[in-house]
Amino acid sequence: MGVVSDTLVASRVNASAKLSAELFGAQAQVSFFYLEDVEQRGLQSPKTLSSSVPGLHAPDYGSAMTSTIYMRGVGSRIDNPVVGLYIDDIPVLDKNLYDSEFFDIRRADFLRGPQGTLFGRNSLAGVLVLTSLGPADRQGLSASFECGSGEEAGARFSSYRGNNGFSLSFRHIGGYYMNEYGNESCDAGNSFNARHRWQKSARKGWEADNTLAVSALRQGGWPYRQWLGGSLQPISYNDLCRYTRASLLEGFKLWKEFGGLQFSSVSGIQVMLDEMILDQDFTSRPVFTLRQAQRQGAFTQEFIFRKTDSDSRWNHISGIFLAAKYNSMSAPVTMKRSGIEDLILANANAGIPDELGDLFIRDEQLFIGSDFGLGMLNAAFYHESYFKTGRWKFTAGVRVDYEFDSMSYDSRSELDFMVSGLMKDYYHYSDRYDGDLANGRWLLIPKLAASYTIREADRGGSLELFALLSKGSKAGGFNTQIFSDILQNRLMNGMMDKLGVHLASASEGSTATNTTYGPESAWNAEGGVRFSARHEDYVLKGSASAFAMMVDDLQMTVFPPGKSTGRMMTNAGRCRSLGAETVLDASWKRLRLNLAAALTDARFTGSENAGKRIPYAPSGTLYARIAYARGRICAGVDLTGTGDIFWNEENSLRQPAYACAGADLSVKVGSFRFWCRAENILSEEYKVFYFKSMGNEFFQMGKPARIRIGISYSK
Repeated sequence: MGVVSDTLVASRVNASAKLSAELFGAQAQVSFFYLEDVEQRGLQSPKTLSSSVPGLHAPDYGSAMTSTIYMRGVGSRIDNPVVGLYIDDIPVLDKNLYDSEFFDIRRADFLRGPQGTLFGRNSLAGVLVLTSLGPADRQGLSASFECGSGEEAGARFSSYRGNNGFSLSFRHIGGYYMNEYGNESCDAGNSFNARHRWQKSARKGWEADNTLAVSALRQGGWPYRQWLGGSLQPISYNDLCRYTRASLLEGFKLWKEFGGLQFSSVSGIQVMLDEMILDQDFTSRPVFTLRQAQRQGAFTQEFIFRKTDSDSRWNHISGIFLAAKYNSMSAPVTMKRSGIEDLILANANAGIPDELGDLFIRDEQLFIGSDFGLGMLNAAFYHESYFKTGRWKFTAGVRVDYEFDSMSYDSRSELDFMVSGLMKDYYHYSDRYDGDLANGRWLLIPKLAASYTIREADRGGSLELFALLSKGSKAGGFNTQIFSDILQNRLMNGMMDKLGVHLASASEGSTATNTTYGPESAWNAEGGVRFSARHEDYVLKGSASAFAMMVDDLQMTVFPPGKSTGRMMTNAGRCRSLGAETVLDASWKRLRLNLAAALTDARFTGSENAGKRIPYAPSGTLYARIAYARGRICAGVDLTGTGDIFWNEENSLRQPAYACAGADLSVKVGSFRFWCRAENILSEEYKVFYFKSMGNEFFQMGKPARIRIGISYSK
């Protein structure tokens, strides 16, 4: 692939309808990556930016559906993310689509900290803005092929001619984890991506830009190992685990300048069809399975007005944002014989008096059907102003946001049961749990920032102090995964009520009150310094900052009491997160050094776990890389570190800090580039995920040492 030459400020202005020199100059902390960085460092997806962005932790576990993101000590494993994703100015509204392949990505900007004023929902801890290559950036052909460990192979092709750009990519992976039950790989898969981008200068100064991207993947995953007797057991589950997904993203931008004011219209259509089939107990016993299918469509429309005179003392940006999304989801659970015995019969018989006998269920499988209709409407108006006076820069902004969420649910099941001491034959019993829920919320999201320039950049270096106060939010939602538990409890209690028996455990477990959880919000206060130095032999630039976040209505994934089958999101009170971040980019002659580091202390406040660390969020991140380039040869080594991670609210389970080393080498020969990339070369063993199912504990281990080699051609 050809490297696109970019200057920082100019690319910001051209890359996005929102990002501008004024936005970055006054308050935003940003980590940016160009096409050259993506290629040389082997960045394949948003997950691979972990630690390269200070404070970012996006563990690679489960499957492509699992797009868990923690930033600055906050995050969640399911439902809405704390980091927003924009692709060519189109917001991606479902995090199931976050784990997508980087190909022909011109640049990636990661705005750290709450970005609620400009970007709205689900930007509580940051926003990742991806800009793809277009025919306005380059003309010509490029192709590449790579292969590596885990039977991995990939190919790409791109063509940019005239006003059109077309890109294709395909990737196959044989897998890194073995399921010993069937003696086969459990994480093999294939993926395909295609993108067409059209850019055109129209009449009367109008500019048009259209992106159409489609993708499809089919993969296994969830290589979970049971923690039993103080040791990890082999991966061994008997039922199929598979994830398939097809998606479409259509984005159309139209803009024009009117006497120093740029008007932009950005329209987006998103379609996602996916299916997850899961052995939900992850054991070799026939307990229960889940099949979740989603048919989702979304539309977004944004109108942006931005002043473009960078020399003006007052610049500003205003916008109107509209979004609508509907998801038709089916999530039936099939409970097999062992599940019926463990989850229903054992609980029921423990509460039935001995003189009444035992409960029996004739069915070998119990089907619990659940269908949902999930709707979302979002509307917002926002404004930010940027002021300059002398060495001072100020930012003031506000967003007024309204969101309406709705859910229709229909969960049902039927079975044949008998109580030995009371009944002579089986009785057919059925239950249905259906209804509708809806709620709407207004949010006011302000921002204030200031910076003071001690030394201007034109004097061989710069030094700037900054401070900001900002707010971010993460949307609320509904707990769909808990409905199978609700119906199980209703079935068990309903059968006993038919016989006039009240179980002692009837009040345990989840009820309909668990189906709704509210939005999460955070205030962030931050201050720091940005600096640069330039000499004929070296260039140095970077930043250092400290932040304090106060989070209200913290969203946490919890497991219902007892041998439950589901998980649910709840608002777990408040937390605070304190931390410091630093970024350094230095070059001296043929050497280049990159450093990104963060320390984070995120703890519960005002609850029974007050003072305990937030689970799943690391206490720090580290990325360090040194590269040497001479002529057409470039070689680099890097280290990616992750701080201590606690797996539960009590902080009784912990993954100690760990680090993985990598190395890369590339050689250019004419229009060809040969490269090699090795990861985790010291074979570090570490855990990336922990959870409970039916009272059992499971871990997933990180990927082993691996290597990839490739060749690319660009003309």
